Amino acid sequence: MGSALIVQAGSRLLIGVALVLLGLGVDGAFSGATAAIAVSLVVAAIPLMALFRAARGAKAVELGGAETRFFGLAAVVLLAYAALTNIDAVLARSLLGPDQAGAYAGAITMGKIVLFAPIAVGFLLLERTARAHAKGEDTDRMLFLALGFVLATSGLVAIAYIVAPELLVPIVVGSQYPETAKIIGIYGVAALSNALLNLWIAYFIGRGEMRIGLLLALAVLIELALLVTTVSDAVSMARIVLIVALVTQSAAIATFAFLRVRR
Repeated sequence: MGSALIVQAGSRLLIGVALVLLGLGVDGAFSGATAAIAVSLVVAAIPLMALFRAARGAKAVELGGAETRFFGLAAVVLLAYAALTNIDAVLARSLLGPDQAGAYAGAITMGKIVLFAPIAVGFLLLERTARAHAKGEDTDRMLFLALGFVLATSGLVAIAYIVAPELLVPIVVGSQYPETAKIIGIYGVAALSNALLNLWIAYFIGRGEMRIGLLLALAVLIELALLVTTVSDAVSMARIVLIVALVTQSAAIATFAFLRVRR
C-alpha cells in the first residue's frame, strides 16, 4: 500500500508536468492525476498476483450476508469520501474561466499536500481500531493520537498557507497563477478538515459504524448543489469547499460524541 501511494504521487507529478509541457494546461494537470491512479493500481496488483494464483487451489469460503454488507458499505463510504474531496476539481474547469480555473488548480495542488501527507495514518488507524474493537479494548486513544499527529503536521502547512501565501505559491506551483495566493489560505483549511475527516472515517469503519456513509453522501450532494448554483469565482468555490468540509467535520465529531455516550 505504501509503495502504491508513493508511485501514485510520483507519477501524478511526472505525468501531470509532462502533459502541461505538451500544451494541455489545466486539462493536462487533471488528466495526470487521473492517470496516476491507474499507475498505482497496476503497482498494487503486482504483489497480489501470487495470492491470486494461490487462491485458485484454495478451499472456497462463502461470505455471509453481514460480511458482504460490511464490505459493500465500506466501498460506498470510501467512494463518497473520494467524491467529496475531488468534486470541486472535476467541476472547476466547467464553472470557472481559464485564468480562475488555473489559479484554482494551483490551490488544489497545494491543498493535496495537506490532504495526502498524513494519509498513511488513516490506514494504520483503521487496522488498530478494528483490532482493538474486536478485542473489546479502548479504541479512542489511537484516534486522538492520529488526530493530534495530523494537526501537528498538516495543520502547520495549512497555517503556513494562511500566513505566507505569496511566498509559498511561487515555490510550489510557480508564478503563472498569482491569484492562487488569494485562494490557498481558504483551501488549505478545507484540506486540513478533510484530512481529519479521513481519520474519522477510518475510526468509524474500524468500529463497524457504517452510518458515516450517509453523512458523506449527504455532504457530496450538498457540495455539488452549492458548487453548481452559487460559484462565481475561484474564491467562492474554495469557500464552498471549506464550509462543507467544516460542517461535515462537525457532524463527524457530533456522531462520535453521541456514540461514545451510548457505550
